[in-house]
Amino acid sequence: MLLRTLIAGSVLFLVITFALFEYTIFAPAQSPFDPPADQTARYVLKNEYSGSTFFDGFNFEDAPDPTHGHVQYISRSLAQRHNLTYLGDDGLVYIHSDSTSMAPNGRMSVRISSKRQYTKGLFVLDLHHMPEACGAWPAFWTTAPTSWPVKGEIDILEGVNLETDNAHTLHTSRGCSVAQYRVQKGTSESMDCDVKAANQWPNQGCGVKTADSFGSKFNEDGGAVVVMEWTSSVIRMWTFKRDSIPFDLAVDAPHPDIDIAKWGLPDAVFESTQCDIDGIFRDHVIIINTTFCGDWAGTVYAASTCPGSNCVSFVSSHPEAFEQAYWAIKSLKVYQMT
Repeated sequence: MLLRTLIAGSVLFLVITFALFEYTIFAPAQSPFDPPADQTARYVLKNEYSGSTFFDGFNFEDAPDPTHGHVQYISRSLAQRHNLTYLGDDGLVYIHSDSTSMAPNGRMSVRISSKRQYTKGLFVLDLHHMPEACGAWPAFWTTAPTSWPVKGEIDILEGVNLETDNAHTLHTSRGCSVAQYRVQKGTSESMDCDVKAANQWPNQGCGVKTADSFGSKFNEDGGAVVVMEWTSSVIRMWTFKRDSIPFDLAVDAPHPDIDIAKWGLPDAVFESTQCDIDGIFRDHVIIINTTFCGDWAGTVYAASTCPGSNCVSFVSSHPEAFEQAYWAIKSLKVYQMT
């Protein structure tokens, strides 16, 4: 009996010792960017764009497209007249591109930028549908109204044609880069954020791609909540499908206990170790737009699975192809630290 007891005790000791060893080696370390537990209530809601007042917080930009797209950006009054912007019976804000007319001089579309400027914060877009179409180049992003790219650009949701990978990208002038290997879901595509970096294509910036989070894949099951956090130490992004939205983002009322440490791995992480975030990124407006062809969608169109080989020709002559080229937004919320 004594021998059996000693053996059992030894086995139990070994099991406990191995378990502790395994936890020490394999347990995930806390991210250096996660706030301490006593600071999780640091964000407060500063602005909400939603419902019937959504467009009051934005300027409609009707100037020529700076990315040389085959597009005609139109004013707020024209967008309303053509029924391209409206509040739906479901409470969602809709932003369409024209899908009824031939467009030899560029397809009518909308580009809006927030009237308020932001430096740092938590940006939360509850998006039920995003544009998906051959030739389309939709984007949700932030940048300064002037001095591009000196004050930086943050692309939160962007892609072209029928791609289903989301391209998270920073664009800057010289002096900002990121490490190739970072703790994130996405795959690093480029590391130098300088738009004129010698070993990258022009305006490429530093990018991360996340699979199945753009276009048709994004729209499956009612879209997602797209989040960008911008602090002095890091810029990072998440995409939460409907069945995985954190509680502190899912509640309709402003929630005082946003706990980013519980959100899981970000899609993309851009740290300040090789980039002076505070020195570069500032005074940004929020932009939502859909352009066509241009510097990106047009350049890669022939290599895509889209019909034909000429983006401008397709966009001009196939209005029916753009019935799904619309945004359906529940809300856009901006939180900032107290």
